[in-house]
Amino acid sequence: EYKVEPVAKPKPGYRYRAKFSQDGRIRKKGEKAVLMKKDKILEYDATFEDPTERVYLTNSVGLKGLPPGEYEYEIILRDELVEGASASQTVAFTIVPVAKVDPPKDKEPDGPEGSTGSRTNPRSTIRKRASQKIDSR
Repeated sequence: EYKVEPVAKPKPGYRYRAKFSQDGRIRKKGEKAVLMKKDKILEYDATFEDPTERVYLTNSVGLKGLPPGEYEYEIILRDELVEGASASQTVAFTIVPVAKVDPPKDKEPDGPEGSTGSRTNPRSTIRKRASQKIDSR
């Protein structure tokens, strides 16, 4: 969470303005080497009639290609209206391995041969089992 500092009332005919950009860096936990980076992953430029003390920004980051493990995501927020003004925050996260599910073995229907018994669709069984085993951290 970053705090927006209030400023003096603008001159007549002018408005309040906020202009931010955000960079992102992903590293293995405790290491300095950057595995993935994206500059200006987010850009925000807005004007307001009244002063605003809070601005909420969100984004998403693709993690494709990163193996399971412990990581850190460094967020660098820059105030584009003040040269050199920035703040950073690091968030730890974990990528967990995807659970492997063996398909169920088809079994013969109960009852005499040729009877019409109820059978479960194997695909829905696989989905159900997979959803039960996935860790959603």
